[in-house]
Amino acid sequence: MRHLITSATVIAASLSLSANVSALNNSSLRSHLDNSSAPVQTFLHSDTQSDLNTSYLLKRGIANFNEGDMTTASMLLHRSLRSDPFNPVANYYMGLTKKKQGNMKRAVRHLTYANKVFANAPQSYAVLGEVYVALGRIEDADALIGKLDSVQGAKPADVQAAKRTIQAAIAR
Repeated sequence: MRHLITSATVIAASLSLSANVSALNNSSLRSHLDNSSAPVQTFLHSDTQSDLNTSYLLKRGIANFNEGDMTTASMLLHRSLRSDPFNPVANYYMGLTKKKQGNMKRAVRHLTYANKVFANAPQSYAVLGEVYVALGRIEDADALIGKLDSVQGAKPADVQAAKRTIQAAIAR
C-alpha cells in the first residue's frame, strides 16, 4: 500500500532524525518532493536519512531566503552544503544570501560554481555580474556580458535583461 506523505511528515522525519525514516516508502516521498518548485526538485531526490535532512535544509534555507531571513537562510544553506558541497541550487542561494548580507567575496565563490552548472541561465550571469561590480572587478563583469551572447536555449529577452542588469551595475 502506498503511503501519502505530507509536508508535516517530511519535516517531522527530518527534524527528529528518527529511525522510522528508513521505513518510509521512498517512492511516495519522491512523489511528494516532485511537487516542489523547479529547478530545486531535481536535487531533492534522496534514498538516505542524510539526504532527506540535506534536502529539508535546502528547502527551508530557500524558504527563509524568500522570506527575507538571511541569517537563518545562511545557517540552513551552510548546513546543507556541508553534506552536499556541489549542489548548484544550494550554492546559488548561498551566493544570493551572501550578496544580500554584503559578503561579496563569499557570494562570488558560491555564484561562480552555480554559474558553471547553470551556464544557460541568464539570471545567474546577472547576479554574478552585480557581485563582480560590487568588488570592483569591472573587467570580470564586462566579460560576463560577452559570455551571455553564447548562452544556449535562453530566451533573448532574458539574455538582454541580464546584460542590462550588469551594464546598470557597471554604470553606477
